[in-house]
Amino acid sequence: MSEVMDFAATREQLREQLERAELELVDVRDRLGELALDVQLGSAPQADLEKARAQQVALTARASELQAALAAVDGREAEHVAAEAQKQRQADEKRLEELQRTCDAAGAQVIDLARQLGAALAAGDSAVQEADVLGRRLDANTVVIAQWPTTARRLINARLGHAGIFRPGEQEAAERALAGQT
Repeated sequence: MSEVMDFAATREQLREQLERAELELVDVRDRLGELALDVQLGSAPQADLEKARAQQVALTARASELQAALAAVDGREAEHVAAEAQKQRQADEKRLEELQRTCDAAGAQVIDLARQLGAALAAGDSAVQEADVLGRRLDANTVVIAQWPTTARRLINARLGHAGIFRPGEQEAAERALAGQT
């Protein structure tokens, strides 16, 4: 995998080179004016003027190349930023899919637990009704058994308000209440 370009440093380096080229171009243009006058007056050879013109053309071309290189750096940086944004988006989409699967699994588990809870409550209610009938027949005290549905439902409602988490000592107190040990 290729190393990522330091766009800011590259851009700064190109700007410095462009500035130097433009300063050199100003010097060459000034010298061209002087040489043209000297050639007209006969104090400088035509070859020096042609050499200065060639240097001006070369420096102008160099400045254009540097400006194009700056534009290319900007383009590469934009492509890099877009590629990084796309990678991040793909990672975010993958994470979102994982979270959706986790939520789906948790939802399925909640449905299963609700089904189990419903079955447990139904079994408890049935046991309370049967115990009440047997208690009357045997003339026994079934108050603790009769309180079971109320205690169980109170416990369920309290847990729903706290995301199903028992506070310290609460589980033991609920177990004692269900066992008739207040």
